[in-house]
Order: sequence, then structure tokens, then C-alpha cells
Amino acid sequence: MVARYRKKVANVVVSAALATSLFPVSVAFAEGEEAAAPVAVEAPVIAQEPAAELQVNAAASGFASDQTPIQTPVEPAPSGASASTQSQLAVLEADAVTTAKQLIAALPDTAAFTANVAKYRAQVVQAEAAYNALSAADRAALDGRFPSQDGLSSVSDQPYGRIIEASKWARLAMEPYAATTTLGAGAYNASTTPALSSEYSKGQSTSGRQKPWSVQDITVKDGHVTGTITVQSSSYSYIRICGQKFENTAAKGANCTFENVPIALNQTMYFTGNSTVMSVPYEIAFTLTAHIDERSGQKVYTLDETKALIAALPDAPEVTAAAPGTYDARITEAGTAYDSLSAEDKATLDALGSPISSQSYGRVLESAQWALGAITVPDNSTTLPKGTYSATTKPALTSQYSKGKSTSSRQRPWSVKDVTVVNGKAVGTVTVESSSYTYIYMAGQKFVNTAKAGKNSTFVNVPLDLNSTMYLTAYSTSMLTEIAFSLTTTIEEPQPQPGPKPDDPEPIPLVEAQAAIALLPSNAYKVTQENAAAVLAAQQLYDALSAEDKAVLAEETLPSGVTYERALEVAAWAVKSLAPVDNSTTLADGTYTLSNTDMVSDQGVSASVRQYNWHVEKIMVEEGKAFALMVRDGGNTPIESLYLGGIFLPNAASDGSSQVVIPIDLNSDMYFSTQVKNATESTNALAYHLNTAFDETNATPDPEVDPTPGPEENGGGTSGPTANTTGTVTAVGGGATIGAAQTAAAKNAAAAAAAGAGAATAAQAATAKGAAAEGSGPAVGGLELTELPPLAVGGGFAGVALLGGTGFWALFRKREEHEE
Repeated sequence: MVARYRKKVANVVVSAALATSLFPVSVAFAEGEEAAAPVAVEAPVIAQEPAAELQVNAAASGFASDQTPIQTPVEPAPSGASASTQSQLAVLEADAVTTAKQLIAALPDTAAFTANVAKYRAQVVQAEAAYNALSAADRAALDGRFPSQDGLSSVSDQPYGRIIEASKWARLAMEPYAATTTLGAGAYNASTTPALSSEYSKGQSTSGRQKPWSVQDITVKDGHVTGTITVQSSSYSYIRICGQKFENTAAKGANCTFENVPIALNQTMYFTGNSTVMSVPYEIAFTLTAHIDERSGQKVYTLDETKALIAALPDAPEVTAAAPGTYDARITEAGTAYDSLSAEDKATLDALGSPISSQSYGRVLESAQWALGAITVPDNSTTLPKGTYSATTKPALTSQYSKGKSTSSRQRPWSVKDVTVVNGKAVGTVTVESSSYTYIYMAGQKFVNTAKAGKNSTFVNVPLDLNSTMYLTAYSTSMLTEIAFSLTTTIEEPQPQPGPKPDDPEPIPLVEAQAAIALLPSNAYKVTQENAAAVLAAQQLYDALSAEDKAVLAEETLPSGVTYERALEVAAWAVKSLAPVDNSTTLADGTYTLSNTDMVSDQGVSASVRQYNWHVEKIMVEEGKAFALMVRDGGNTPIESLYLGGIFLPNAASDGSSQVVIPIDLNSDMYFSTQVKNATESTNALAYHLNTAFDETNATPDPEVDPTPGPEENGGGTSGPTANTTGTVTAVGGGATIGAAQTAAAKNAAAAAAAGAGAATAAQAATAKGAAAEGSGPAVGGLELTELPPLAVGGGFAGVALLGGTGFWALFRKREEHEE
């Protein structure tokens, strides 16, 4: 995103009069009444504050909300005013001119500015503001007056008007612009159709030695325009334009030529040219405009053709629900057709009701275009310092919404409540004065309402391209459809500066930590390796906090209701759960039934009263690899799946409980997350920590049990395995049945670690998760998409009952028994 810098004009006007401590407020008196002592107020010493930090009331500052000067001439003092008051008013008016003169005369020359924009930009903007704040008559007087006439020294021999003009043009020359067009690909010049022409201006310069500049030709490729700029002189070594420097490519003595320059068609471009004909090289500021008919060669649509194209467009919900790119071409063509119409035909379509909607053709097109914008990912980078900004901060955030051409009277205003900046990225809170909106599509994502019932619908962590117009579609429960809106944000973004910016506010550690945590995914299932760096940064900010600040994060909550401390813990544990599981062990093959309660999970700092932890009930070892039967201790709603090592492992139970076979890294800390069945988009997965303490040196497996009935049951055999006293968890029992899919899933997760496969991709994980929900068969197919090493046939993972006596032990029968 190109940096935008909208410095408030009133912030930079400096004068001796404004710095004085007295300002007359009341000046009218009744006849015969003595003048009372003037009411004094402190004048704002605005020159001493960093420009990017100032916030001045528009009415008090003398500037409109769009930052243009309010041209209010100083009226003569009322007839009852004292002579001293009239004198003071005259001084104030004169001081504004004096101040502007001083600021303009002190400006650096053009070459110094373009060589070090960061150093001089604020000074130039300050002088521009002082000049623009003057009356038209005062500006006209300065345009023809020289600093030397006022005893002021200046690096330029031009009048005030040209000095400020050249500085402004040099500033604009160092700012990038969009060099794009709707023209078809190809080369254009003065002889083509459409024909190219250009005009230049030297502005108020009084020099008679300047030569004319022109754009000789342009080339259009993929909608981008570059061209050749020439000057009828051989004495220019380089130009600066669009924030770039271009060297002369012409032969010595020939007219200077500058190639492959970005060209903004049909608008003023500002540039500086470095002349070598003077005693010393000197940059001179110019403007140049390239004219060409950008509509030439494009298809012209009739009114009926345009109506047909718009009538065939999808509505907003179809656009947001479809895969990216599905409707782009159709919506673009309809927009092109509309743009090719005359103003009268456009007005007709904007008023004419369409057969497919209660809205006009113009609104139908607009809704489709805005819906397309809603699913477009923005560039939310910003030059703002880290922190949270709102209507009450400096700089202040404002926003404006539009319902466009919609004729509905039921729409409620939208706004951006606040914006948080972390690592140069901006996200914000979008809200509407209505409780009937359940979700929005914006910035290429779907956001669900986080507000409580009856409160204004609120959508958090929305990426925002500041100082631009973005689009959203919002689902209304009163209209039962998605409605398209636009949102425009305004906030003063400073120009990028190399290195540390001395005018930045001191960072507040607690605010930085809160902002960093707020940007992390709240759902453990949605954490990927791409979030690892952000999680680490947030953790470092948290670790650096004082004990008091950490206590604040343990109490304060995000809109989701989770504390900042728990939100960070969830994200950190989720990142750790992505790592492949090393389930190698020195234990002998067999089954280990556990009897104590050390191997139990926990939810860390979670304050939820509905916590249900997990325990390891049995450990199964085969060929030096350990697997565990995990059982959840309570809960009415069973889980759908457990995420571990980059693999979704399905719930093994069929009796409404939650039981999963996982690869286990014994005597280590493990992290995993789970999500319940029938989870909605707003249902977050829970993150867990598991410490697996187990004696791998002295433990022995359960005795092998003959699966035939015991003596109490038709004679022969034993009644079942005895508990392994070296284990650490109490058995729960159950009666769940595990099929080949669940056991294969655990093996696949372990195989991923052995093969160094790492975490499964998000797409693969989603496929596995979806397949697991359908049953054991599809789950295997989904997991096989990870292309892990093939499973060993006959390795003991057949579809058998895990719980309930001999069925569990049968899972680990010797290979040869299965091969008979």
C-alpha cells in the first residue's frame, strides 16, 4: 500500500503571534461602558509538537474537515473595540504573512529535498500549509515578491510563489502514483489511433532558459503504462518522478531522453530535472501531462446490451459463496458496459427497477461489484506505529459508510470502531447500529458477529486497508440476504522513514502485548505454521511484561470472552501441536494398562468451568512405537476429532464418549486440541497440555491373555489382564469400538514423524477431518492423502474392540497369529 500522508494544515502554521500568551476573545462594548480586562487564553504552541501526533479541532484551527483552509478574512474590529484590540488583530493578520515568508525562504533547494525526503518533508509541508492558509490576496502578493525584498536569505533567486511551488512539486515528484490504464496492449505515440499528446508547465518560474518537455511514446502491457520522456535540451542528466530516479539515455549532444518511466495518463505528473547548464547542477521542478483517449478501441455497449449483462449477474450471496474468480469476468464485463454508456443512459439504469431485484439495475451491478470487493484480500500494511487507534486517539480514526445506490430505508450505519496495528499490519473492529446482522464477508474472509444478543453486531480482527474504501456484504436476519456496503477509513499515516522515528510515541508494553495477542487465531484448529512467528512475537512481548501487566492480561478478556493470557496459551499450544510426534520407545511390545493418575491433560490458565481433561488409559507398543488410548473425563457432547502432529484423529467411541488412539511421546510434554461434534463456525477448538510420565525402564506389559472364555465362563482361560502397576492413570472402561480407520490414523500420525513429514497441510488436514466425521472407512482414505509410508499389513491394527477385557488385548496379538 502506498503510504498516504495527510498532515493537518493547522498543525504546522507557526508565528510569533500564535505563540503569544494572550488572545482577545471579547471585544464589543456597550456605549459608555469601559473596556474590561481582556479575557486571555493560552494559544496552542503547536509548532513544538510532532506533526503526526497533533489533533486540532477543525473549527478552532481554521481548517475544514477535509483539511482545506477555511477562507475567513479577518473582519474589521467592531466599532466599540479598543484601539489596542484593533492593533492586535492587525498584528495577527500580518504575522500570518510574515510567518509564511519566513518558512518559505528557509526551504531547502529542490536537489537537497529529493536527496533526503525524510529530512525535509515535514518542513516543506509546514511551509505549504502556512502559504495555503493565507487569503487569496496575500498569496497573490507573495507570488511576485522576492525574499530579498524582506531582508530574508534564500537558496533560491525565485519569488516566494515559485519557491513554494517548486518545493511542492518536488515533494509530489517523490511520491508514487498509479500508472495503469484500460487501453489495450500496444505502443502509442502522436501518429497512432488513439493519438498521444502531452503538455508541460514550468509554473511560476521566471527563468527564460527552460526547454519544453514531452512524452514521446507509451507502451501498455497488462494494463500498466511506461513511456519515454524527452526535453529539447542536452543538459539534463537525470529526472526524478514517481519516487524514482531515471538517468539520461541519449547520446552526448542529443536531446535528453528518459526511458521506461511510469506514466499516469490524463493527469498531472510532477517531476524534477537535473540541469547541468548552470554553474552547479540544479534540479528544477516541472509538471507533465500525457493526453490520450483511454476509451478508444473499447467496445461500446448499447443500453439493452448493458441491461442484459446486469440482469444475468449473480446476487451478492452467490458471489461470496463461490470460489474466487468464478464471477470476476461477468461482473467486470457488466461494469465495462455500464461505464461505456452516456451519462443519460447511466442515470436511466440507476433509476430503472430490474426484473431480478427490488433495486435498480445500477444497484444490482453495484452490489455484485461490491461483493467481489468484499472477497478480495486487501493490503493492510500501514506506516502507523504499533498501538490501537480510535476516534479519541492521536491520530484519530474516522470512518464513513455508504449503501451506494440502494433505495432501502431500513439500512443502519456502519463504522470502524477501532484499529490495531502490530508489525505494520492493521486490523479493526467493524460494527453496525443494528443487532440483526449475523456475519459479514470482508477482506476476503467471513467474520461472525461477536456481540451479545440484542447488542449492535460487531465483527473483530478485520484486516483494513487504511485511508481507502473497502467493501463488505452483511447478512441481515430481517432481510434474509446479504447486503453490500462500502466503508472508508481516514487516519493520518506518516510517511515511511528509514530507521527509528523520533516522533513516534513511546511504546506501551501492555498495549503492544494486547494488540499482538488480539491478532492471533482464537481457534486452535485454525493455527498453522504461518502463525508461528506471530505467536512467538506475542509470547516475547508477554514475557517482557511486569507482573502487574501480566495480571491484567489474566483478567481482561477479548470479545470472545477468553482472557488475553489464555488466548496466547491456546495459540502457543496449537503451534506446538503441529510438530510431528516422536513415539519411539524402549518399552517391550505389548499392552500396558495404567492404574494411577499422573498422565492427565490440563487446560492451563483457562477459567472455564466446563473443563473436561483427558487421561491415558492404556499404552500399546508395537515394534518400538508407542500408542495410547486417550479418554476424556466427562462431557455430554462427544468430540469430533483430536488434532495432533498435524493430523486429525477421529473419535473412536460409538457410545457418546470421547476416546482417541494417538501416537505418544512418553516422558515429555505434548500438546493437542479437540473439537466437539456438530461444531459451528464460531465454535473454537480447545487446546490441551499433556505430561506423559511413564517408567520406560522398569515397566512390563500386561500378561498375554488367551481370548477364549475363562473358567467362570464356560471353562478355560483367564478372566482378563491385570493392571500394570508401573503405569500412571486409572482405567475408565467404556465399551467403545475402534475400527481400522482410527487405529490407522494413529499409525499415520506416527509414521509422519518417522518419515520427517512434518505437519500435514491445511488442505490435507481439512480433508481428513471431514472424512473422519463420516466413519472409519472414509477417514482412512482422507488420511492417506498425506502420502505417508504404507502401513504394515497384519501389524495388529485390525478392526477390533479396544475396551472390554480381551478385545483390547487382541489389538496387539502377535503378527504370526494374524498371518495364519
